[in-house]
Amino acid sequence: MKLLTVETESRLGTFWDQEQCTQFCSKDELWEAAKEKEMKIPWKEPNKGSPVPEEQYQERFWWRRLDGIGLDTVNKELLAIEFKRTRDARSNYVEKATAVAQEQYTSLLTGLQAVGQVKEWKVQQIKFIDPMNRTYGVELPEYQNTENPKYQKSKHINEALYIRD
Repeated sequence: MKLLTVETESRLGTFWDQEQCTQFCSKDELWEAAKEKEMKIPWKEPNKGSPVPEEQYQERFWWRRLDGIGLDTVNKELLAIEFKRTRDARSNYVEKATAVAQEQYTSLLTGLQAVGQVKEWKVQQIKFIDPMNRTYGVELPEYQNTENPKYQKSKHINEALYIRD
């Protein structure tokens, strides 16, 4: 498993300019698979009476920022990695942060899963939730991976992701 962009998030377009991501699919293939879902997401600034052109939706799609991608070309597995940071100390902070992460990348995940199914790749989103409220004296788990027990917890975001053997 090769982890792309561990220290900082990157634009989705930047990821797909890297050779590793194009081993999964081309930019054109991913856009075609994600386009319908992306174009259903409302445009924040209406185009004063005229429809928003597809090129603007496509630009918005490629400008999305993702914390990382895990890519295993041998086992055909792609992980979309997202860290959510919250200062929320309520009991439902994990559910709220997970829902935000899921909604934020709905078109990307739809596209990745559609391409993955055709090319026989396993695709999933890994969400890490960091409560970041240690300063308030509330003891909560450092990171909670809300998806897959295969991935261990990390104490620091720069350590990012540890994968168990």
